[in-house]
Amino acid sequence: MKRFVTKNIAVFLLFTFSSFPGLAQQPVEKKFQGADLYADVVQYVNFGIHRTGTEGDNKTSEWLKGILDNNGFKTEYVTFPVEQFFPEKTELKIGKKSIEVFPIWPVLKAEVQITAQLIELKKDGGDVSGKIVWINQQSKERSFSFMDEDNAAEIKKIIDGGAKAIILVADNAAGEIAAINTLPGVSYPIPVVQVAPKDVENLLAGGTASLTVTGKLKKVTARNIQGSIGEGDKTIIISTPISGWFTCGGERGPGIATFTALAKWVASQKFPYKFIFTGNSGHELAQHQGTHIFLHEKAPKSADVRLWVHLGASFATYAYTKSDKGLVRQANADNKRIVYFAGDVESSVNQAFRNIEIQKVKDKAYGELVVAQKQGYSPFIGFVGTASFPLFHTKLDDASTTSPALLEEMANAIRQVIEIELRKDKI
Repeated sequence: MKRFVTKNIAVFLLFTFSSFPGLAQQPVEKKFQGADLYADVVQYVNFGIHRTGTEGDNKTSEWLKGILDNNGFKTEYVTFPVEQFFPEKTELKIGKKSIEVFPIWPVLKAEVQITAQLIELKKDGGDVSGKIVWINQQSKERSFSFMDEDNAAEIKKIIDGGAKAIILVADNAAGEIAAINTLPGVSYPIPVVQVAPKDVENLLAGGTASLTVTGKLKKVTARNIQGSIGEGDKTIIISTPISGWFTCGGERGPGIATFTALAKWVASQKFPYKFIFTGNSGHELAQHQGTHIFLHEKAPKSADVRLWVHLGASFATYAYTKSDKGLVRQANADNKRIVYFAGDVESSVNQAFRNIEIQKVKDKAYGELVVAQKQGYSPFIGFVGTASFPLFHTKLDDASTTSPALLEEMANAIRQVIEIELRKDKI
């Protein structure tokens, strides 16, 4: 009899909870899986070079469009023209030694062959007329690892002095060429190229040198990929850059993988919002050209945006140390990475990242979200690595700079911060 009563109570409770879905226990959502995230990073890297408007960049946007399409998003490409340089031969020859160089974009001349005396720029400038001038970051007060107005002015001064070409050496822990993003409206009438710090000893010899930069200049069509899903008075924007100088495994990969995971997750939910997912090309050009295009042509008004989440560079990469034998990858993530935010989201960030070692920066944007912040978008949450990731913008940045475990930790925390933040709304 006792067993019969117990069984009937169980049946009654099952019927009751099934009849009232609001009371029934909700299924536990499956976490994002590191293996799936890492597979997306590998796929992204395998597309090859990701410079704006190149084959690798276009394959990326096509792949992302397919993922969004398959999950019910309404998608479109947002196109813009770019004159792109496709390098073929880039070298500096000093005697019998050949050194790799990488041009500073934008490249105005596709066929350059210059032979001249190679000199190091002196602190007081000196006579540079008719010479190939190289600048060692260690001998200058400013860093040439990025391009700003001051560095552009320094380069212009050397050009005005009559130099035939300029070589920049920017320090980084990897000893490699770390490509420099362009400035809007800034170009150079003579070749300006980079040489890796590991090759400085070859430059010190001086003498006669020959610089060769050849390739093709082509007018190409670049494109952002944008998808929208859901309905509501307010919009959630999820953005990530998709372009970069090389294969960008650690730089772009975590953002790409988290972007695709979040898209699939959002599509499986019934949020009372409209979601816009935008993957922006043109990152390395003119201070984030693709983001400017999105804001100018496709973004909703800032007053209509509930939250902007930006998946920036290098937020799930390994830490590295430098040894006599070169860089040594550590087992842990780079703990100098940053989550930045503005608006009333600090408690959500603190809760989601309470067990993750990450720097927190309030009321400040980095990278592409600087553009959005200037136009009044808030609240926002963004993620970015720091200069402590030594393979940033180098050819060595492949899928080995991240891992399933690092990606899983960050992607799930990012999803959690979105969940916590939206749970505040009573809709």
